[in-house]
Amino acid sequence: MFTFFRKLINNKEMSEDNKGPAHPKNWPVTVENHDDYITQRFEERVCFELAHTHLCDAIKTNEKNPSDQQITAVTPLKFDSNSEDEPEEDPEEKPPTKKARIGNSSPNQIGNPEAIKSIDRITFYDSIYIPLETAEDSEEDLVQLEHVRTVFNFEGGQLTNSLIILGKVTLQDIPDILFCRKISDELCKSVGNIILPIKKLKLVIFKERIEIHLSDSAEKGYPMKIIYKGEEGKGKRICGEAVHREMDDYKTLAACDCFFLLKSPELKLGKLGFKIMKDESMKRYPDVSVLDIIVNLLAALEGLISVSKICYTYSREELYVPNTVTNYLPHLLENFKPTYLDEIKIRVWNDEKLCYETEQWKNAINLDIQDALIPKDWDNFAHFEEIKVESVDQNDLRKMLENRPTNADKEYIVTVLEPLKIEDVKEALKNSGTFDKDPETPEFDFPLKFTQNGDEVIFHIDIKEIKVSI
Repeated sequence: MFTFFRKLINNKEMSEDNKGPAHPKNWPVTVENHDDYITQRFEERVCFELAHTHLCDAIKTNEKNPSDQQITAVTPLKFDSNSEDEPEEDPEEKPPTKKARIGNSSPNQIGNPEAIKSIDRITFYDSIYIPLETAEDSEEDLVQLEHVRTVFNFEGGQLTNSLIILGKVTLQDIPDILFCRKISDELCKSVGNIILPIKKLKLVIFKERIEIHLSDSAEKGYPMKIIYKGEEGKGKRICGEAVHREMDDYKTLAACDCFFLLKSPELKLGKLGFKIMKDESMKRYPDVSVLDIIVNLLAALEGLISVSKICYTYSREELYVPNTVTNYLPHLLENFKPTYLDEIKIRVWNDEKLCYETEQWKNAINLDIQDALIPKDWDNFAHFEEIKVESVDQNDLRKMLENRPTNADKEYIVTVLEPLKIEDVKEALKNSGTFDKDPETPEFDFPLKFTQNGDEVIFHIDIKEIKVSI
């Protein structure tokens, strides 16, 4: 550990006193000359684990390569190129002009729930947030991992201490703070005491990336955007032109970063958002397991967070895919100060195409949605032969009148758990056709027959059943 610091001092003294040259960054990387290489990787924000791997590979390569092909500290690292980004659109700043239909089927009516199930979920484990513990020496490594971490710890300490001494942190400093947090437990605790200038925070889930948007004011917009993407199973933290490369997958990286920001001391958020990006190309439910990591981390947090307004997009995957959990709002709310929270805004991710446009939905015969939490979208029910619902009100009757049966038999039957109210039937249909009984007499009661004016749509209505035919 002390060899590195002594070397820094000696090199500086040698250079200043002209007693000999310091090791330049363009010298070949060797077992003896590698600290400049490590420092350069820190400056490039390549995590110490990856820096160690590349360092050992560079030394081995230099032992084989001729002198004119030697790797130096400034030799660029090679990484895979990025895939095309998804379209830039903010689900909050650009609300959809058409209200999403949100009725759906039960799992048995989807046909194959696995076809729309979210994939690549991440799993919480106890040490997920903790920086890598001290690594044991390996005889196979030409330079030990802990030596690389020692250099990173020194550089990270210098960087973050300067922010602490100045006492003023900007949004632009936050990505570097996040990078340094993961170097060691010592740095993690140190930067955890820094007061961050965050007034608004929003986490946005895309098809193949996650974004964290930050603002230091209550004004519209988010000046800081941190993008998380994956590459060969590892995560990248992208902040403008800067790219931070980490060992964690991008979802875990985003979750831990979000937790770090939420537990910032003296944090008072005017607005906190958890959004799912609208994307017409998605054929499955979006993976929201990043929220599972966040709520598990928050569960161990002492004290409650000051949040004035929370915006939350709900994925209904758990309603239609067995053994899934996608509603984390109750767990999030448990971590907010009840006397500080003023507003809760909830939206539902538009899953209409996932169900209504599948062949399974179009070819299904029966629909069972006898659950008050599932809305009834009669516009997409007309092809079923039997529809089971919990209740039918006046609005349901009017929508049924608008949606003629489209199946081969030209009829469908709606059965209800709760008895129909004769007053609802009378009020909903009285101006649209004729009953077989006079609505103004005591005889007006179930069973009833109703015929729509001109179109010959016929309702046979009983207290717990409606048959619609043409």
